[in-house]
Amino acid sequence: MKSTQPSETIDSFHSSEMMGKKMVETLSWVVDKFDACLDHRELSRHLAKGDLRKGFHKLKVEKNVKVRILTEITNENAAEINKIMPSAEIRHLDNIRLNFVVADGKQYLGYALSNMVHLHGISTNTFAIVEAHQFLFEFLWNASIPAKFRIALLERNLPAEKTEILYGQENIIKHFLHDLDHVQERFDSCTDLTGPSLFVNSPIWPDYTELSRRGIRLRFITEITKENMKYCEKLVEVCELRHLEKVKGNFGIIDGKSYGAGSSADEGQAPTQLIRSNVRAFVEQQQYFFETLWGKSLPAERRMEQLLRGTDEEFIETIKDPYEVQKLTYELIKNSRTEIVIVCATSNAFLRQVRAGSFKLLEQAATDNGVNIRILSPSNKKILNFAKRYEKGIFQYQNQIKVRHLKEDLQTKISLLLVDKKYSLTVELNDDTKERTTDAIGFSTYSNSKSTVLSYASIFETLWRQSELYERLEDLNEELRLRDVAQREFINTAAHELRTPIQPILGLSEIVLKINKDKDLDEYLAIIARNAERLHRLTNNILDVTKIEGKILKLDKEMVNLDSLISSLVTEYQTAIERKRVKWNIKPDRDNPNYNSNEVRDLWCQLLYKPSVDISPVVIEVDRDRIIQVLSNLLNNALNSSNQRMIRDNEKIFPVEVSMNRDDTSEEIVVMVSDNGTGIDKNITEKLFTKFATTSNGGTGLGLYISKNLVEAHGGRIWAYNNATALGATFCFTLPFNPKS
Repeated sequence: MKSTQPSETIDSFHSSEMMGKKMVETLSWVVDKFDACLDHRELSRHLAKGDLRKGFHKLKVEKNVKVRILTEITNENAAEINKIMPSAEIRHLDNIRLNFVVADGKQYLGYALSNMVHLHGISTNTFAIVEAHQFLFEFLWNASIPAKFRIALLERNLPAEKTEILYGQENIIKHFLHDLDHVQERFDSCTDLTGPSLFVNSPIWPDYTELSRRGIRLRFITEITKENMKYCEKLVEVCELRHLEKVKGNFGIIDGKSYGAGSSADEGQAPTQLIRSNVRAFVEQQQYFFETLWGKSLPAERRMEQLLRGTDEEFIETIKDPYEVQKLTYELIKNSRTEIVIVCATSNAFLRQVRAGSFKLLEQAATDNGVNIRILSPSNKKILNFAKRYEKGIFQYQNQIKVRHLKEDLQTKISLLLVDKKYSLTVELNDDTKERTTDAIGFSTYSNSKSTVLSYASIFETLWRQSELYERLEDLNEELRLRDVAQREFINTAAHELRTPIQPILGLSEIVLKINKDKDLDEYLAIIARNAERLHRLTNNILDVTKIEGKILKLDKEMVNLDSLISSLVTEYQTAIERKRVKWNIKPDRDNPNYNSNEVRDLWCQLLYKPSVDISPVVIEVDRDRIIQVLSNLLNNALNSSNQRMIRDNEKIFPVEVSMNRDDTSEEIVVMVSDNGTGIDKNITEKLFTKFATTSNGGTGLGLYISKNLVEAHGGRIWAYNNATALGATFCFTLPFNPKS
């Protein structure tokens, strides 16, 4: 048999007796839940009869029905509430004036008193009515507090904690005046710059000044400006007034127990919405905020003095929130009027600000306000391309935005923003790998301190000038590089061209010397041959220097017996000396008429080769011709130095010794050329192996420079020193040696 849905009915009643009967009937059939919202007077009346208390207990014990009661708990009914709390879940809500019951979400019973005698009520199972009142009950239930909390407050004589919203200016002022009447110790206020006019030019003012006469401590925080100073001058007569730059919000705290916050309003007007609360945790939180702001604020007298003198209060703030830093960056750029200077810590810091939109604001500042903008940043390809839009006139105010490169040795871990030489913002860099600025930066410092700002400005100007000098130097260096390339190309070409006429001069002069029968011509032919050889060496040296400086010097390495190479070269030099001595028939005698002749100086020298006795024949991989060139340069210098001393001191033969040994610690072969000549002039000691370093009238100063580069190209070292215990100097060079290879 199908069950049928009961028909919807509505019954009305007009007496307390009928109301009691309906309530008892409802209690008798309810199965799952019983929700009641009752005026505290009605609840007390029903509880006084005892029927309702018994019914609740029966539902809880016998049927396990969930009973919820919502009412206003007062000192008068608190005792009765305690008695029924074991049988029902009870909550408190201020000023409840409703009387209705919803049973099992199916039946509604409600009534109202037109006066203390006549009662009007209805009982219905109409779904729409039941559903609407069930929703109303749930809404009120969620806005209420548990009975045990309310009873505890009553026992401590504390008001119920609640939060409410007031609407309408008249209503807000009425409640505000009511609250002022109940201030006992202190009243703390924090408002924006419109707040002072609200207090002074409204019905609040007489009651507010009365608080001061009653000895109540009044503290007031606001932004003091030229516009509201006339109101602040009145406030400072009755309260402790302080200034805080750009303070936002309007709130007050009474005795640390109740809190009110209003919406922003026009000057002299009350807010249209107000939040009031005495919830302890919330009030304590707001009191903490007030104390924090109070500690950062400035006494009103000092601020007013600044306004009269036309100066601003100096401050230095540390900002930890990266989002606040980015927001402040935008505000400073937007409010700039004359100049913005920026130093980016890294190229990534520059590009992050591009992505964040800061450069659009910079362009807008240049366009709208004519602000001049200078930026220093380490550069990469992206930044250089970005900067070209200003340099090439793509941006119509290209002369107002300038970007310069910051050299790597001048970089820091801090980015800097200076605006109008009044405000500075320094930002620490935490992680340069991050894409977003807010993820990459750390602590920041914001200040309008004149000394701080001007110090940063001075540092920026120094960096800016240095970057300008660097750019000029780079341009000059590039110009010099191009000139140097052209010069080397010219010298290289000239040296090659000189080789062409020198070769036939050398060859033909040797031939003529061999076939010449006229002894009178021998001296002239010898002079031609010697100077042609000298010119040949000079052209070769010039070509070598060009290759070294152009970094195109190449070595043609092969395995060479170094001992045999040195021995052969020394023998060749000594043979040439003896050949000249025989040819010229010269004797090393001071009576000889040619004793002081430059052409025969080396006839008085003797070359000795002393290889180390404890090393086997040394075979190493070198460029044979280049090593011969190095040794020849050193031998020629030694011979020249020895002959200069001989002529000066009128002594006889001076030996030039060449030796070779092995350095076991560094696996190197050391070759030394030692003479007993004039030694190394102290004026050229430090630049001995540089170009054109010479004290000889006939030398170019290129030989040792070329020798140094040839030795280093082989992986060796070269040095020289004056002999400590004898005359002359010793030149040494090393060559890498690996016996295993």
